[in-house]
Amino acid sequence: MVAEFVANEASKLFTHVILQAALLYDTIEDTELTKEIITETFGIEVAKHVEGLTRVKPYGKISAAESLDLLIKDIKESTLIIKFFDRMHNMQTISTKSPEKIKKIVEETLQSFLSLAVSFDAYASS
Repeated sequence: MVAEFVANEASKLFTHVILQAALLYDTIEDTELTKEIITETFGIEVAKHVEGLTRVKPYGKISAAESLDLLIKDIKESTLIIKFFDRMHNMQTISTKSPEKIKKIVEETLQSFLSLAVSFDAYASS
């Protein structure tokens, strides 16, 4: 679903590397795949994007907002696009979450992702 958003909505930044990263975005967090395996299979650029999207860091798991802040600091526009569409998908499927998780997701979205959406809109309009 995230890859579909990227392909349909982010045509200015769309490349095969970004689409592959969008398909693989949660694999380091949710599977036994590592950056090394992704590098061997898909190449270093895809692996860098996937690693940038993971919320599991050497010092522990971080929040979605912290992950977004790291991407913004590194100015990784194309990786931010994937992160943004991941959040859009999370908001579309939010009804399956617990009330506590819903509250957390909504707060993070309002605090961190809303300004990113405005920035993307300005970028797309230019």
